[in-house]
Amino acid sequence: EDDDDDEDFDEEFDGLGIMSDMTRSAVKKAKRKKRGDADSAKGSTVYFYRFETFGKVADKDWVVALPDGERVLGCATGREWGAVITSRRLLRLFTTAGIQGPVIWIPGEPVTVVGRGRFVAVVYHRSLSPMQDGTQLLGYSLIDGINGNTIAAGELSSISPGASLTWAGFTDVCALSVMDSDGMLSMLARSPSSDNCSSDTMGHWIPMLDTVGLKKSTSDSFWPVEVYGGKLVCVPLRGGKEYPDPVRRPVTTTLPLRIPMAKGLTVKSGPLDEVSVRGNIALNQQKVLN
Repeated sequence: EDDDDDEDFDEEFDGLGIMSDMTRSAVKKAKRKKRGDADSAKGSTVYFYRFETFGKVADKDWVVALPDGERVLGCATGREWGAVITSRRLLRLFTTAGIQGPVIWIPGEPVTVVGRGRFVAVVYHRSLSPMQDGTQLLGYSLIDGINGNTIAAGELSSISPGASLTWAGFTDVCALSVMDSDGMLSMLARSPSSDNCSSDTMGHWIPMLDTVGLKKSTSDSFWPVEVYGGKLVCVPLRGGKEYPDPVRRPVTTTLPLRIPMAKGLTVKSGPLDEVSVRGNIALNQQKVLN
């Protein structure tokens, strides 16, 4: 490619007289940099491929190019939709057939996007500067992936003091969940709408599992995979490792969800209280889905 550039350059500058090798080299570098800047100004390309479909490849693949200068920062898919978040603080929705849907402003700099079923969730920075103790200031939007309607939105208040977000995803019953760097798993508990509150903003964050007490060492951690059947499926990491070994197949384990309730000193009903609270959360989530 460089040889072709050199030939084009020689043809272009034939009529400009004699140049020193240094001058010629400098002009070539400037020309290549200008061309590279032009390429980087192009927008990202989104490529979608449906695996479990029949028919011609051309009928199930689609490709779109974003406007110049707009880069994809994250993507997610769900039932009959796909989504990308971009450097222009936009959430772009598509159907699985490639039809473009709503284009939605994200209230802050995007952090991540996740999806399951008909739900897509975007996590964003409410402020680029953390709190004095280092706690991230984040917000979330829970959106219908088909029509773009906002289902719930607000502050991501489930980050432990001095911690940061390490994982976000949906449970098997489509409840938005997050985990922070302190190992606290939290879930967005939603309730059926009532006359006194708006369904668009309903929901509060509840700690569902504190993994600190499950570590054998302070340097241990758990790499979340998913929350399924009332359990956190994860990969135990030992010796301060931050990620599973990409060379070997990771060995997963399951940790039952258990809300960190206060220990009763007079009434021994702590375990029953925890089961009752967690059961109500699960029941309300089913009502919301129905």
